Amino acid sequence: MSAFDDLVAADVNSVFIGNDEFDAEVTYTVLATGSSSTFNAIVEDLQDITARAVGGMDGEQLPGAAATARVHVSVTDVASPEHGDTITEADGTIWYVNQKSKQQGMHVLYCTSDQRMQY
Repeated sequence: MSAFDDLVAADVNSVFIGNDEFDAEVTYTVLATGSSSTFNAIVEDLQDITARAVGGMDGEQLPGAAATARVHVSVTDVASPEHGDTITEADGTIWYVNQKSKQQGMHVLYCTSDQRMQY
């Protein structure tokens, strides 16, 4: 990493996560072991963005579409996220990890919720 990347990574927990402005408490559960831990993360619910991108109205859940989210967690909180691990928000929403990338001291986890039943 560059010197700038190192500085950003060092500030993840004090500037980006843990300042109660953009983050919220979540519980992360490892699929393989069932172990869980609670910490702060940034959860971006992408449902509205996805609906608009394919022509839906704001907040409209399209038939057969699962809700999606992008979750930012510190690498100190989750060392090695894996497909199928879960993230549970305080309101009970459960997100399933599908993909991951690592950026300056954070993992960016691309998640889905359960598929919504359509009538």
